[in-house]
Amino acid sequence: WEAENEISFVASSDDDGAVYTCTASSIMTQEPMVKSVTLKVLYAPSSVTIKAQKEAKPGDVISATCKTERSNPASEITWVVDGIPLIGESTVETQENGGWITVSKINVNVTQQV
Repeated sequence: WEAENEISFVASSDDDGAVYTCTASSIMTQEPMVKSVTLKVLYAPSSVTIKAQKEAKPGDVISATCKTERSNPASEITWVVDGIPLIGESTVETQENGGWITVSKINVNVTQQV
């Protein structure tokens, strides 16, 4: 004889890290039997934002920041300016409600193009 119970749902990023516990008891057990599982939900960031100056003159240094919404796993940010890859300074912030926010900053010297 076996007893079984099932739960079914559509997971969202809010379910990441949720602990599901099943408790079984019987007149034949002194203590309930308990098993738990922690749910890991993988998800992409819902959006990416970029902040930068929109106007500059030759010789200026432009700073730009790219920031993702939370994701799991943490997102990687890459920069490309006029087809040339640039290396940014990235940080990853752990969020209390799960997931990570990635922030990357670059500084670009504005040159005069002829």
